[in-house]
This record gives sequence, C-alpha cells and structure tokens, in this order.
Amino acid sequence: MKGGPGFFKQRFILRQALRCYGNRAVQTDTTPQLSAVEERVLDLFSEGWSRDEIARSLAISANTVGHHLTRAKERLSARTLPHAVMLHVLRSREAR
Repeated sequence: MKGGPGFFKQRFILRQALRCYGNRAVQTDTTPQLSAVEERVLDLFSEGWSRDEIARSLAISANTVGHHLTRAKERLSARTLPHAVMLHVLRSREAR
C-alpha cells in the first residue's frame, strides 16, 4: 500500500483545495521562494504532522511553527492553509 496516514491526509487536503479553488489554485510560475524552514514545516504539515510534533522535531516552539505556516501561506498567496499546502505540494512535484 502506498503511503501512510500522512499520505491520505495530504490527498484529502489536495482534494478539498481543488474543490474550493479549482484551476485558480495553481500559480506556480509567479510564487516567491520559501525559506528552507518554511518549506520543511510545510512538508511535515502536508504529511499530517501536528504543529506540536513539528515543533518537537525542529526544536522550536509551536508558536514559531504557526508563524512559519502563516508566512508560507502569505508568500504563496494562498487563501487558506490547505490551499498553501496544495500549492507547495504541486510546486514540489513540478521541481522534480
């Protein structure tokens, strides 16, 4: 079986964001770069990790994790956090 619990949460988030935003969700050519920490936090969040789990893993506070998620959402011009996760995942796939 492909993926674990995080994989299914990621698929759910992507489906929800696509349902809400459709083709308007993807603007990958004009999005600014995320910092390495913002990318790592979004990666872990998209895999289903909680803010507390991410904080423990990166040795930062949960409030700092929230700040990185908010900043990433702003940089990606996303309306919601699931929208930001979807944009990040799609950008990551395009970069491969």
